[in-house]
Amino acid sequence: MEQKAVDSTETLRTSGRLTKLVHLGEVAVTNATDERPKVGTGGLNTCIGIAIFDPDVKVGGVAHVYFDEIDHMRTVGFTTPEVEAAIKFAQEAGKPFGEFNYYARRLIETGEGIGGKNWVFYVFNVNSSYRSGSQNEQINTRVEEIISELKRKGQFQGSEFRKEQDFKLDTRTGLITKLIS
Repeated sequence: MEQKAVDSTETLRTSGRLTKLVHLGEVAVTNATDERPKVGTGGLNTCIGIAIFDPDVKVGGVAHVYFDEIDHMRTVGFTTPEVEAAIKFAQEAGKPFGEFNYYARRLIETGEGIGGKNWVFYVFNVNSSYRSGSQNEQINTRVEEIISELKRKGQFQGSEFRKEQDFKLDTRTGLITKLIS
C-alpha cells in the first residue's frame, strides 16, 4: 500500500471552523483571511506552547516546544528536520532549554514572512509540575531573553503567561480558547 505524505499542520474541525494543528516540534502561522484562521496545539505536558499575535495586521502563530525528549523520539522513530535543528541549536548554544529560543525566533520570523511586525507574546505551561523548580526557572530565563529581544527591536506589544495545556488562537479576534470547543 502506497503511503501519502501528510501536511504537518493538519486541519482540525472545531466549532465549524478549521484550525491549523501544530504537533510536537512544529511551528505554524496564519492570518485572519486564511481559510484556516485559527492555529493551536495540545498535549503540552512537559512541553511549552508559544503563541504570537499581531493585532494590527491579524497575523498569529503557534509553536509546540519540547525538551530533553529527543532520544526517546529517535527510539520510537519520530523525529523531523525541525526537531533536529532545534536540538543542534540548543547544543551549540550550550544553554539549558535553548530549544525555546530556537522555536520562538523561528515562529517570529515565519510570522514576519506573512506581514506580522509587533507581537503580543504568549507562553503556555512554563511552570509545569512535570519539571523541577530549577528547570522552570531556566525556562523563564529563556522566555525573558525573547521578550527582551522583541522590546529591543521595537516589536513588543505585551506578554502573557498562561497555564493551558491545549489552546487555539483565532487570528480574526486575537482570542485564545481551548483547542476543542
